[in-house]
Amino acid sequence: MEPDRSHAPSPQGGALARRLAEATTVDELCDAVMDHLQAAGMPLPSLYLERGGRLRCRAQRGYWQVQDGILPGAGVIGTCYSTGEPASIEPATSEHYVEAAPNVQAEACVPIRYGGTVIGVVNVESQTTLPADAVAQLQRAATVFVAGLRAIGGPEPESAAQQLARHGARLAELSDSRDICAYLLEASRELSGMCSAAIVLLDEHGVPSVRDQIGPLSDPSERIPDQDLRSIASWVATGSSCYTVGDPSGVGFPGNEFFRAIGANALVVLPLDARGSRLGVLIIGDGHAVMPPTEVVERLELLVNQASSCLLTAAAMGELRERAARDPLTGLGHHATFHARLGVARRAGDSYRYQAVLLVDVDGFKDVNDRFGHVTGDQVLVEVSAALAGALRDGDEFYRIGGDEFATVVGVSDLDDAVQVGERLIAAVAATGRTTASLGIAVRCAGESDTAVLTRADQALYAAKAAGRNTVRGMWQTTPQDLCPAPPRKTSAARQS
Repeated sequence: MEPDRSHAPSPQGGALARRLAEATTVDELCDAVMDHLQAAGMPLPSLYLERGGRLRCRAQRGYWQVQDGILPGAGVIGTCYSTGEPASIEPATSEHYVEAAPNVQAEACVPIRYGGTVIGVVNVESQTTLPADAVAQLQRAATVFVAGLRAIGGPEPESAAQQLARHGARLAELSDSRDICAYLLEASRELSGMCSAAIVLLDEHGVPSVRDQIGPLSDPSERIPDQDLRSIASWVATGSSCYTVGDPSGVGFPGNEFFRAIGANALVVLPLDARGSRLGVLIIGDGHAVMPPTEVVERLELLVNQASSCLLTAAAMGELRERAARDPLTGLGHHATFHARLGVARRAGDSYRYQAVLLVDVDGFKDVNDRFGHVTGDQVLVEVSAALAGALRDGDEFYRIGGDEFATVVGVSDLDDAVQVGERLIAAVAATGRTTASLGIAVRCAGESDTAVLTRADQALYAAKAAGRNTVRGMWQTTPQDLCPAPPRKTSAARQS
């Protein structure tokens, strides 16, 4: 197609405008602007255009090397792009300057606007001072550049390679499997041009289930039958993809009936494989009976390869985080995770009226170790931890914070409620038949710090141990007493120290 010269820069705009009027590509436009600025006394000019969320250097003069792929907001160039405001700075006094070329004394940058949107910047650096009208010169150059860009049909569309690189870079930034799956769904729809997508993941036994889905063909009420999920996973057992060929009356593989029934007349199925492991499959669908071009399928295969590797890495990192947050003997959270939970509880509050901190100490545990050995002692701790965790409400969690000391934070309506929780816990420990436990409770007062409430819970635990084995003691009041008004009492059985 011939360029539209009806919007070409006017010859009255000078030599730059005339050269831009002759340009037929974006690169020729960029080169013309760079030659003009250098001839005008700008020693180190550069022109960046946005591509895939980063600023790419399309032309420059005077450099041996350049920085590329600049993020919006980074340095003078990224800041000018993200704010849409021109800038003229001295590196020695600017917080936005990012050193590249040596001995730069001045830098100026202006945005390039096309159709009301900032699409890039024109920048210049100098190892001496810049002309007083440097920003104005850059703005005029940007204006005639946009006129030339309009004349050749506007900015270049993103190429397939650039599109794939953008998605790959974004996937590499994600560390949560949910975010990776959500991004993969959107990216696969964009690359394929299809309307819907679903991710099917395999559990440790190889049983498939839908992890996430998106688009008009992904009605949650339309559950894919388990047998169909297994059949779909088998479609790519020996290949890198499986897809429909645009013939609605053609013969399909086992398991296709569900998709035809919901109006999916085109499908692409790709395996999620990484490092020899099959994680699941990606299903992309559309209502139009089309056969995807081979080059599109190949790009989708590259996309799922990247996403699969990211999913496997995210799973490994999640497992490491989980291990780091757990006591290796009991599987409970440890001292650090308990204190983190206590802080979260303080900041977030609770659906209950109050929060109670409960500390549990195994009675006579030193004697167990001394008489029967540490292996037996460890077995006792495992049984006690299981008993404590099993006696809590769903959503509450116990932590092993010391050798034979455990802790939890729970929501309660008052101190009596907290004491009843404590009595249920020590009863569960006694039911193991291996040992008993003492338990101290402190109900958090308004504005009370983590350290303060833990100190009171510890005091209550000491009181429980002093009173004998298999005992609960609860502490409500603190000093000053008006910090924590006494709660309503339901019975006289509640124990308070």
